[in-house]
Amino acid sequence: MDGPQSYTLWTDIDENGNTELYAAPSLTLTQTAFQQNGITLRWQASTSIDEANQQWLIDDDSENPQDFSLGYVRFVVTLDGSLLDVYGTAIRIERLGDGNQLQIETETCNVTALSVTNMDGDTVCPNGAKLSTNQNMEGVKWDAKWLRASALPAPPACVPTDYSWCPQAQTEATKTVK
Repeated sequence: MDGPQSYTLWTDIDENGNTELYAAPSLTLTQTAFQQNGITLRWQASTSIDEANQQWLIDDDSENPQDFSLGYVRFVVTLDGSLLDVYGTAIRIERLGDGNQLQIETETCNVTALSVTNMDGDTVCPNGAKLSTNQNMEGVKWDAKWLRASALPAPPACVPTDYSWCPQAQTEATKTVK
């Protein structure tokens, strides 16, 4: 994915407490491109081909139980003409769990399931334009590309579970003065 190969070597502890040596292709160009868009890929990030010359998968160390970095950890990169489209497919979050303990979880991001029947002309699409504007500019009734945002959304501050909820943020009006 990055052209001529260089490799990154590192050691890590396995599940039995033994030190192991790991090697993976370096993703210098990919890491730089992500960094320019506000996303830091770990040096343990890996890529694989999903569809030859069309689609690639990037895994940013998502299975590492010792990695507590929050944010997107898996991506799909798709060739769109001469451009690459990047989609986040899994996000690592911190949430309040049982016993009011913070826990780290990885949540899969499902494909947006919206269609033109869910909208009217004043609906603002994820690309930032109203549906009617998109339709007038493109000359078509519907294009799934309108569901693409210009940047990945920020991870949520809190994600509730079936058994716990997110603490409500205090506003100036609800704070009490002692």
